[in-house]
Amino acid sequence: MRKTVYSASVALVTGFLICCESAVAQAPKDTPFIVRAAPTITNDWILPTSSIPKTAAQALSLAACPGEYEPVSFVVMPSRDIEGLTVSCSDLTSADGMIGAEAIEIKLVKCWYQGYDLAKPWEPWGAQEVKGPVLLPELLVNDDDLVRVDHEKKQNRLRVADPKTGEARYEDISGNNPGLTKELLIRDADTLQPVNVPAGQVRQFWVTVRVPDDASAGTYEGKITVRCEGSSDVLLPLRLGVHPFKLARSVVVHSIYYRGQLSGSDDPIIHDNSKTEEQYKAELRNLVAHGIDSPLCYQPTGDGESPAAMDRMRRMFQLRKEAGINMDRFFYCAWGYSGPPQDEPELTRRVLGEMLELSRSFGSREFFNYGPDEAGPEQTQRQIEPWTFLRDEIGVKTYLAASPQVWEGKTPARRELWNQVKEVVHLLIAGGAPNPEWAKRLHEAGLLIFNYANPQCGIEEPLTYRRNCGLLLWKAGYDGVTNYAYQATFGGQIMWNDFDIRADDKRGYRDHVMAYATSNGVVDTLQWEGRREAVDDLRYLSTLLEKIEVAKKDPARRGRAREIEKWVAAIDPSGDLDELRRGIVAKILELLPGME
Repeated sequence: MRKTVYSASVALVTGFLICCESAVAQAPKDTPFIVRAAPTITNDWILPTSSIPKTAAQALSLAACPGEYEPVSFVVMPSRDIEGLTVSCSDLTSADGMIGAEAIEIKLVKCWYQGYDLAKPWEPWGAQEVKGPVLLPELLVNDDDLVRVDHEKKQNRLRVADPKTGEARYEDISGNNPGLTKELLIRDADTLQPVNVPAGQVRQFWVTVRVPDDASAGTYEGKITVRCEGSSDVLLPLRLGVHPFKLARSVVVHSIYYRGQLSGSDDPIIHDNSKTEEQYKAELRNLVAHGIDSPLCYQPTGDGESPAAMDRMRRMFQLRKEAGINMDRFFYCAWGYSGPPQDEPELTRRVLGEMLELSRSFGSREFFNYGPDEAGPEQTQRQIEPWTFLRDEIGVKTYLAASPQVWEGKTPARRELWNQVKEVVHLLIAGGAPNPEWAKRLHEAGLLIFNYANPQCGIEEPLTYRRNCGLLLWKAGYDGVTNYAYQATFGGQIMWNDFDIRADDKRGYRDHVMAYATSNGVVDTLQWEGRREAVDDLRYLSTLLEKIEVAKKDPARRGRAREIEKWVAAIDPSGDLDELRRGIVAKILELLPGME
């Protein structure tokens, strides 16, 4: 059973143990609410009915590097009904500089009903079936009224607007609803709005600090102000430690199945594929901000016959580069080729050839072409010749998700198949729990191995994504992670409705969503924040690995570097990841010149 009680262990927050008695929330005795620190990346849900232990910290503390995003969280519980509760943050100042309040984003953690399966939330390889409804925290919103929740009926209603008149209304998103169409406008507020909180209930707020790239090392302090009409303010201390080093790129490639495509229209719809340029740019920025620098591309080519389609393709490359997507490797996922008679070789040669040249003009060194998806041995055998054609005649590489039967080679026929596959395939995406033996086998054959479906996207478990998409993969020897999917709608309507099961869907799969599309951007989720922390865990580790190699060249530091190298080899990703990150930071500091 999922834990839903707010634990007293929240005194430990990302970065530091809060122990300074002088730095506590300042509140007059007659203030009608209390404010306490809360855990961030956890699978223990904080619900409106959760309790707040008296021992919970009354200050917020975190640590980060220049250029890093780092979250911290707190909860508010009133003793009477509160209307118009507001939250704001001051600048953070230190002896050597300031981080402006504009670098600090505060959101409300919205609880709503979803199709989560309390008995069996997910399993490796599998998609999740709609169960529930279960009340859980997921959305990070500016406007609490974007979704109205009826606890008696266990229903959600989403605020939408008519695209022609702009008239707002609420539509049910707790089952099939003919009135809920993809053309309706959905927009969150641009900034955090006042919140109403009934007496005795809990509201959680999420604070994300984006440390400027040029921030000086040191301790920065500021305050979060929580206020409501007719009451004195509560001032919650916020302390940020900025480390004296920058993070390296992760040794594990961070990708995702990103289905978004430029539609060529300025009229937004709520869809996992079709995007206006405004939506597309917002989602690319969101991907990069969460550490995903190599998302798959689904932009269609129009079979090379549509100048407009190729213009959108060119614009897609330009927007990806401007957003900070890593252009070195281009992972394409919109051109299947199975050879004749199904597919025409010359058409593929022309279209993929043009795509290849276009990608190179934007800095791509390698072009990976996908598919077929989740191939078994028989389908793989049929693809050997087409993949050879792609490699020899066009110069693109092949990657795909495939069954382990393709590479395990347990029979003579399968071993022969594997001997053929490893000559023409360059990257395999293996589902389920990471398997070190698979990684070793693929590496010995000269292939890269990525992971997916451990779990698929959209499970409301931030810590699961932090662990499974982070250090666990490095420990198993994997080269990358490619979850499915940033947004993927299985229901008959839109991704905001977890219960819109199609009539022809016998199992009723849940939508896979890490960030919910709006008409002009996205609404983030707690699981997406966990995914970002997975990237950061690996970036801290990568930084330490770089420092070890540098220190080994210095006779004065070589011995300690080798000792730390042994410590790294013994890392256990199944433990406390906050404690592990603190340990990695301590080791990095030891190896910095002048910090011995």
